[in-house]
Amino acid sequence: MTQTGNEQAQPVEETVENKKPETVFRYGAVKGSLFYNEVNNNGQQMKFPNVAIQRVYKDKQGQWQTTNTFGVNDLPKLAAVANKAFEHLVTKQGQ
Repeated sequence: MTQTGNEQAQPVEETVENKKPETVFRYGAVKGSLFYNEVNNNGQQMKFPNVAIQRVYKDKQGQWQTTNTFGVNDLPKLAAVANKAFEHLVTKQGQ
């Protein structure tokens, strides 16, 4: 896609925010959402797994928010969620 002037490239595929995850892994306030990107490669439909990991918290107004930054106490939870997602994907591939 060629850009001219002040035009900005628009994303062609759906963003992660627009898709529902296939599976969600949780450990406390940390969650990992498993998504699949679908790609057409020479007429063959292929799926590639991706995991989005976020921390959920309430802001000062009491509204739920998400962030992709983690404190030192969140790191073991992040590792546990990543490991659970990995185990799920490896087990699923072996079937």
